[in-house]
Order: sequence, then C-alpha cells, then structure tokens
Amino acid sequence: AWAAGGMALCNVRLGAWHRAIERAETGLGHLQGKDDAIGRARCYVAIALARLQLEEYQLAFNAAEYAASFIRDARPTNYAALECYAWVAELYLALWQRSLSSSDAARQDVLPPLRDESKQLLTSKQLQTRAHTAYKALDKYAHVFPIGQPSAILLQGTYAWLNGRQADAFAAWEECIAVATTLEMPYEMGCAHRQLALYLPATDPHRAYHHERAEAIFATLNVVHDLPHTKN
Repeated sequence: AWAAGGMALCNVRLGAWHRAIERAETGLGHLQGKDDAIGRARCYVAIALARLQLEEYQLAFNAAEYAASFIRDARPTNYAALECYAWVAELYLALWQRSLSSSDAARQDVLPPLRDESKQLLTSKQLQTRAHTAYKALDKYAHVFPIGQPSAILLQGTYAWLNGRQADAFAAWEECIAVATTLEMPYEMGCAHRQLALYLPATDPHRAYHHERAEAIFATLNVVHDLPHTKN
C-alpha cells in the first residue's frame, strides 16, 4: 500500500496525472480494513493534486477533504507525511485562488462553483478558512520535522499573496529559498523561485533570474512546473 502511495506521489511530480490516480486507488484498495491514517492520506492527497492538474476541481476538493480528515487532529508523528500536510494546504490555496478568479462574472461558466459534502455551495471565505487550517497543520508538522519548514514558508507566502500582502509574500518566498538551500531541498527551492518569477512585477530586474533558476532546478529534477514559456 505504501509503495503504491509513494509511486502515486512521484507520478504527481512527474506530471503523470492519470497514473498517479491509478496508483493511489490501488494503494487505497490495499489499505481496506487497515488502521493506517497516513497511508490513506498519502493516497488521497495524490489523487487531489492529480485531479487539480486535470482541472477536475470538485473531485480534487473531495479527495483533499478525505486527506485532511486523516491528519486534521493528529499530532505529527511520521516524517513521511510531508506531502499529506503540504499538498492539502497547497490544494486549498489553489481552490481559494480559483474562487477569487471565478468571482469575475465572465468566468463563472468556465469555473463552476464547488460544493461541500452536504452539497452546499462553498464560498471563498470557507476555502480560505480551510487553507488557513491546513497551513496551521503543516506549520505544526514543520515544528516537529524540519523538512516541513520550506513548504510551510512557501505556502505562508502564497497565503499572504492571496490576502493582498505582496511584500510579505515576496519575503516568505525569499526565506523559503534560504531555508531550502540550507536543508538541501531543491524542489521547494525551485517552487519559491517559481513563485517569485510568476508574481514579481514585470519590470523587476530579478524576475528573469528567478525564472532561470526555477527552470534549471525543475529540469534537473525532471519534474513538471507551471512556469510560462516566455519571460516578461
């Protein structure tokens, strides 16, 4: 079960979305009748991120809710749960950002609203609350396991950005680069460079540098990313 879940997580980063879902569902099948909350959370969070990339937003949300339910109240005791905490927070942040975009009437048909388990429409505020709760859980994990620190700082920056605190966001992403460098965690380092490349003003002279660093890191790791193909 853990092997299938681990392969699902790897497939997400490699951009093999359908394979990730297949592997994760296999892992969940092996976990039937077993008391393994982290094993289930790993599988569900892989499904959630894969569904998000496939733009299957309701299914992504549903899977994230399952993943979050397994880690919400538990004290972090397993270092292998990093993606469980980080990706749940990342997904809620992405859906919150999507909900802010869908407030534009011209995009409502393209971005249909999400519903919770009781079929009630989810508001941006509710998604923000979920993102904040998931971030706090990730921060708790990071206080126990230092490998969670880069992700916590990275997503702290994203949360700040969505709250309109641009300076705080830029500072957090710069800090993430420093911490990830110290801990030798290149993926998170690349993600922080990516955020700065995406969100620094087009006139900022450092934007191209962050773009180049993110591209180089992701190419070395052979993982997918959402950087634009051209630099502004």
